[in-house]
Amino acid sequence: DCQMPEMDGYEATHAIRDPNSTVRNHAIPIIAMTANAMKGDREECLAVGMDDYVAKPINPHKLAEAIERHLPDEPREDSSLQEGAIATRSEQSSNKTSTKCPYNKPKALERVGGDEDLFDELVAIFLDDAPNALTQVHQAVSSGDPEVITRTAHTLKGSLEVLAADDAVHAALAVETLGRSGNLAGVQEATAALAGEVKRLTITLQRETAEVIPTE
Repeated sequence: DCQMPEMDGYEATHAIRDPNSTVRNHAIPIIAMTANAMKGDREECLAVGMDDYVAKPINPHKLAEAIERHLPDEPREDSSLQEGAIATRSEQSSNKTSTKCPYNKPKALERVGGDEDLFDELVAIFLDDAPNALTQVHQAVSSGDPEVITRTAHTLKGSLEVLAADDAVHAALAVETLGRSGNLAGVQEATAALAGEVKRLTITLQRETAEVIPTE
């Protein structure tokens, strides 16, 4: 991950490729994952020694293709069967998804390879983490620190992207962009809009979670 705190993807790659480091395999394939998708990002990743580049939100098929490009040839399951299973589950889910839903469940399921159980785990994690994540964004805005605002909004945006909550993602991106620019005019309003979208998403996920819990 190119934007991890303390040691980002670029620094990690330098350490892995350094022949004097304690890394056991200096030639291990490295695939960059970043939410920026800015012009020149791919070239920068390759220049520091990475082997490939995948932009967030991660598409499981594209990630699998990137991994396979850098691994020895081995027999693999027919991808058309996997895609068929994902499409079937997505169609079933779309019948239950309101057009006004704050997230796109079929798209979110596709991002986890159609794994309903994994999706449910991610929803549970989000519901546990969202209040704290939003609090961190508010605290960062209160402190007026552009770097912290950028980092906290970026982290929350990543969680929202996994759930394909596009409106909330755009709201988080607006806060992140203001922090990155250093111009915090309007950041309070942008943060309030983000809080509203996260609340709307949280309420929807909580309601859907309660509906699938069997009653005694």
